[in-house]
Amino acid sequence: MNEILVISPGRSIGPYHLGMTRDETWSQFRYPITCFFKTDECTYRSDDIKSIGVHVHYDDNEKCNMIEAWTRVQYNAPKLELQGIILNDQNMDDIATLCD
Repeated sequence: MNEILVISPGRSIGPYHLGMTRDETWSQFRYPITCFFKTDECTYRSDDIKSIGVHVHYDDNEKCNMIEAWTRVQYNAPKLELQGIILNDQNMDDIATLCD
């Protein structure tokens, strides 16, 4: 897989945007989704898309309020791009410098 998920801080990761409803978010997925509770205190489920390394979290209105992505994925290898730089295999110090 050569998919690139472009990160726009405070806005989106790939086609997954803050403020999208769960239905809008799910319509973007071409991958299996597992729902889970992030913590014991959570009252709304989050979505886990393991194949591309993305978690989507929702607020009380079931609108996306946080998206997480990680650079090491079990099944596929989407590339995460921030400011034109591919983040995969970058160390966290280098990624943090890009975000400053």
